[in-house]
Amino acid sequence: ISEKDAGKINELAENNKENIDKLTEKAVQSAKSTKEDSELIAKVVSVASDEIANKVVEEVSKTSTEDKQDLSAKVLKAIVDTEPSKIETLDTEIKDKVIEQAIDAAKNQQENLTEGQTLSKEDDLTDVVADIVTKADNETAAKLLETLNEATTNTESKLALNVVNNLIKQENYEEKIEILSVTSSIVDQNINKLVEKAVESAKSTEDLEIVSNLVENSKGVLSNKVLDSANNSEANKKKISEIIVKIVENNPEKAVEIIEKNKNTNTLTDTIKTKIENNEAITTEDFDDVFETNLSPN
Repeated sequence: ISEKDAGKINELAENNKENIDKLTEKAVQSAKSTKEDSELIAKVVSVASDEIANKVVEEVSKTSTEDKQDLSAKVLKAIVDTEPSKIETLDTEIKDKVIEQAIDAAKNQQENLTEGQTLSKEDDLTDVVADIVTKADNETAAKLLETLNEATTNTESKLALNVVNNLIKQENYEEKIEILSVTSSIVDQNINKLVEKAVESAKSTEDLEIVSNLVENSKGVLSNKVLDSANNSEANKKKISEIIVKIVENNPEKAVEIIEKNKNTNTLTDTIKTKIENNEAITTEDFDDVFETNLSPN
């Protein structure tokens, strides 16, 4: 009905609300947790009145359990891909619920991965979360980051690392993170904590490559936040120092550029430049006085 006549579904809802509500319930309940069904739901939401859109998403939240736990995440992604402004019309309680379900599904997926297991782009819920953050309105993106931050503090998985890794693959992610950072100090703190947790959870060589790629290829605030995470623990300090040393070895000019952009490393720039010019080795000890480790609970 929505595809053939966008206004018809709203007209029917006005005249046959009870029947349309029942039809909506059955339609969503019969939906599978697939890209195709999520897109069909999003199409209805995109053309429906605010009342019907809320009814549909509310039913999604009720259906997104057990074997359909990731339905909320996939529907949210489909909405931001189809009509992102529609998310702003959702009731706060309903929107918060599906966001919580989306993050929980991503967390559970990461916790249940076996060693060496990889996910396709379509199935990877950390990619879904990253996509929603960059495409949704600022308020929704901020809520996602807040909920994500809460989830990463209660898991030993690589949830934060994989969200950040997928975030840097999104178009215009730099601008989005920068806007969110200046919008609110609380949002900025949530981004800081997400990055800190991402670095903290990086254990393997492959994990550290993700962090190194972010430092080397990000041009804005996210790269600086990765460097700043070195101030929060000795473990993070060691990882970041080793990453910069490797970047110096492979691309000295890029290393200087990265260091110059970060306020905490300004005092190091001349030392690094001089060593590079003299073909002297750069070591992690060169960073001992740059990153002032803060071991306070905050």
